[in-house]
Amino acid sequence: MNDVGTDASAMPQEAAPILTLNGVGKSFGAVTVLQDIDLDVRRGETLGLIGPNGAGKTTLFNLIGGLHAPDTGRIRFRGGDLAPRSPAARARMGLVRTFQKSLVFPELSVQDNIAIAVRASQGTGYSLRRSAHVLARSHALSLIDTSPLKGRHAESVSGLSYGEQRIVDILIALAQKPLLLLLDEPTAGLADTEARTLLALVRRQHARISIVLISHDIDIVFQTCDRVAVLDLGKLLVVDAPRNVVEHPAARAAYLGQLSGIAS
Repeated sequence: MNDVGTDASAMPQEAAPILTLNGVGKSFGAVTVLQDIDLDVRRGETLGLIGPNGAGKTTLFNLIGGLHAPDTGRIRFRGGDLAPRSPAARARMGLVRTFQKSLVFPELSVQDNIAIAVRASQGTGYSLRRSAHVLARSHALSLIDTSPLKGRHAESVSGLSYGEQRIVDILIALAQKPLLLLLDEPTAGLADTEARTLLALVRRQHARISIVLISHDIDIVFQTCDRVAVLDLGKLLVVDAPRNVVEHPAARAAYLGQLSGIAS
C-alpha cells in the first residue's frame, strides 16, 4: 500500500486533481518498469518526483505524455481518460512536457523558436500565413520579455550558453499555455544560480499551472515542491510533504539515505 496524502475523493470539486493515475503499470519485454502506480497531481501544486536511476521516473512521464501506453491502469487529465489522445492532442489540452535533452532549433533565433511553439499550440502549425506569423512572434516576444533573455530575442540559439538554452526550452513549454507542466531534469548541468533562475521563471506562472518536477537536485526539490513522490524499482513508496518524506524509512533506505544534506 502506498503512503499518500489527502484522499482525492474527499476533496471539494474545485480542488479535484488535475491528473490522476490509477493502477498504472508498464513493462518492456520481461522487464517491469512501473507497478500499480496510484498518484494524483493537485491543481496549482508543484509535485517533485525523485528516485534512483532506473526507478521509472521518465517512463512515467512518457506514459502521461502519450509516448507510450500503459499496460495496466488508467490516466485521467481534467477528468477525462487520456488513452485515446495522441501526444499532440494532450499538449493542446494543456498537458505539456520538457525533456532532459534540449529540443531547440539552434539555427533559429530565440523569438522564432518560441513562435513555432505558439503556432503549434494555436493549431496553425508551420503555416506561413502572415497574420499567424505576426501574432505568434508578438506573443513570443512578450514571453521573452518576462525572462532573463529580455532584449536578446533576435539572437541565434546556437550562440547561447547551455543554461540560456534551457531557459528557451522552458519558454517554449510556457508558450503552449500549459495547465500541467512536466519538467524532466530541467536543471541538470546548470550551476546553482542558473537552476534557481530557471525555476523562478516557471514559478511566475505557478498560480495558473500545476507542475511535476523530476530532478536529482534534492535541494531544489525539497525547497520548491509542495509534495514529493519517491519511486524505487517501479513502485511508488511515498507521496507526502517534503518534511514527512525526509523521515519516511522506505524513502531513506531506497534513495535519501544515499544522499548528503538530507536532515533526519
